[in-house]
Amino acid sequence: MIRFSILNIFCCLFFAPLGLFSQDQIKGRVVYKEQSGKEVPLPGANVYWSDLSATTTTNEQGFFFLKRKNDGSLVASFVGYVNDTLQERGREHFHFVLRSSEDVLDEVEVKSSSTFISKVEPTHTEYISARELTKAPCCNLSESFETNASVDVSTTDAVTGTKQIQMLGLSGKYAPLVRENIPVFNSLLINHGLHLVPGTSVSGIAISKGPASVINGYHSMTGMINYQLLQPNEGDKLFLNLFGSSIGRLEFNGNLGNVKLSNDSSYFNAMVHYSEIFLERDLNNDGFRDYPKSRRGSFMGRWKKFGKKFNTQLGVVLAQENAEGGEMGFTRDQAETLYGTVAEVKNFEIFGSTGFLFPSSPHRGIGTLYSYSRSEIDSEYGPKSYSGSSDELRLNLLYQTRIGNSNHKILTSASFYGNHQEENYNDSIFSREEVVPGISGEYTFSGINRLSIVLGARLDHHNIVGTKGVGRLHVKYDPDEKSVFRLTFGNGWRVPSIYAENIKMYPSSRVIKQFSNPAEEESISLGLTYTRDIKTNFGQYNLGLDFFRTEFTKQILVDYDQDYQSVYLYNLNGESYSNSLQAQFGGSPVAGFNFTVAYKWYDVKMKMAEGLMRAPFVPEHRAFLQASYATAFDRWVFDYTLNWIGKKRIPGGSGRPDEYAVREYSPDFFTMNFQITRKLRWVELYGGIENLADVRQEDPIVDPQNPFGPNFDAGLAWGPTVGRVFYLGARYKLMK
Repeated sequence: MIRFSILNIFCCLFFAPLGLFSQDQIKGRVVYKEQSGKEVPLPGANVYWSDLSATTTTNEQGFFFLKRKNDGSLVASFVGYVNDTLQERGREHFHFVLRSSEDVLDEVEVKSSSTFISKVEPTHTEYISARELTKAPCCNLSESFETNASVDVSTTDAVTGTKQIQMLGLSGKYAPLVRENIPVFNSLLINHGLHLVPGTSVSGIAISKGPASVINGYHSMTGMINYQLLQPNEGDKLFLNLFGSSIGRLEFNGNLGNVKLSNDSSYFNAMVHYSEIFLERDLNNDGFRDYPKSRRGSFMGRWKKFGKKFNTQLGVVLAQENAEGGEMGFTRDQAETLYGTVAEVKNFEIFGSTGFLFPSSPHRGIGTLYSYSRSEIDSEYGPKSYSGSSDELRLNLLYQTRIGNSNHKILTSASFYGNHQEENYNDSIFSREEVVPGISGEYTFSGINRLSIVLGARLDHHNIVGTKGVGRLHVKYDPDEKSVFRLTFGNGWRVPSIYAENIKMYPSSRVIKQFSNPAEEESISLGLTYTRDIKTNFGQYNLGLDFFRTEFTKQILVDYDQDYQSVYLYNLNGESYSNSLQAQFGGSPVAGFNFTVAYKWYDVKMKMAEGLMRAPFVPEHRAFLQASYATAFDRWVFDYTLNWIGKKRIPGGSGRPDEYAVREYSPDFFTMNFQITRKLRWVELYGGIENLADVRQEDPIVDPQNPFGPNFDAGLAWGPTVGRVFYLGARYKLMK
């Protein structure tokens, strides 16, 4: 077992030699230039010497300080912009003016990977750009990981069409979803929230493996997914997207952006989304729809203001989804004669942030993050019903400074989380009030050549589970300009919402049996990663290797194995762990062609009532291939994705009659997607095929002829339930 003594050892090893290194410094600023010629700061831009001997990031006003190097090249970079390099040559001040990648593409042909692993971040962080999100339809956030090797996506069951994500072989609930560092959809809508975020509203996604920064909270146990929305002062003036597919899916997206409100200091943008699936289909003739009929709509408006002493922004989100699955011809009015599932989801949110600036001390900063959300869900699964509502309030006050020089940085926060949640399952009512004040601090040391260390700790008082502490360590070492080693260690915890998180247990005749009051979940994780850039005469490539181990000391187990007519919920009594190994290689051997291949191995086991068992529905082996080819100036783009999923353990449950027996393991299978994009002056036309080989699980439902009988089970789906899908779409952009 991994113990906190490991943390003590690391603290002794790394803190003992550290002191205050007084170094000569340089300073500078990173900006980009609007068409009007006005220079706008780029907060959070990366600035580093080309040999990575020292790195830093810009503050809210785009200023930075960095240790001087007598001779070398200083590089500034920011996602969506082209890197700029300046020579040292005795300069005291460096002024970088970065150019948008889109602007450069209008002049020269530039080809680069649309996903990359950061060489600057102390954590193992992979960035997915907006360009990557166009390689697949990406109609909503749950479909935005189809071309990514780090996040696994699967369907929860055979009737609702709900998609869930996994990281490091564990459920996505252990890798919280955050929007621009504000947690979202982490309680009632943990399974439905991904569907409510339109893919066209996302400008980029950052995937962190292992426990993330303590500043973002205590609940990051296997990683964190941080998605960025289109900024009010960036992007196209107008963006329209139309989409249609062979399963009767229609979609419209409209974005209005870069709207100046007053004196070039205030900006506004708005995004609307509507999608609908109006056809029903039953390819395997079991009497059930292969996917639910649904309607989904959302609106987001956002305002941002730049000031001399502060920057602030405010946003509002409205989203609603209605879905009906089940037997062919089902409507809610026929619930007594036909088996069906219904889900009505609503979400309202106000969010914002404010950053206070200190022009005379650019290394200092104060920021606030805040959000309020109201979520509601009303669902039915045949004779079962589940509904709920939650009101969540989040506040986070941040303060950043340095100790002596930029080699020693401190980031602190004071946070508050409040949640009033009501849940109803059949005739049972569950109510929960959470009040969680907390404090956290993070120290970053970068005074030793090529080495950076981040040590964080936080303390939270939860009114239900008491006071909890979290400690995390991130170490990054660059032996040369092309290689990066990282070590991650830390713990995390969360309070689960077991009835909202485990919707797989609803679409079946199984009876839910809860044998103990649910406790909090706690884990300890250790991760080692290595990345290397490789330059050859045959192109540029990158190699990535990572290993993570997560051990649970407390966990809620959902047991389908004891009895085929029951689901048992109880607390962990024994060991539970996940080992995850990923090897990834990619590059560009010729101009215009990029590829990524990856292999993943999962060893996920937990002590159930029947003994130590492999986690259900988690394959031991997975492989991935993504290849893209683009002609000059991206006039034609061809994208191909291949996934191989190894066998999964199926928890059929003991005592099941022979005629309704299910296999112990699923077979392995492949899925393939292909897309072609044609770029014209103002319009992009795209079309493709999902599930090119038409791979389907032929029998995803047990006893579909008797859905109200004792043997019915639609929660054992292990593969695709929707066959081959053709789609066409068009994107229109009016540039700023």
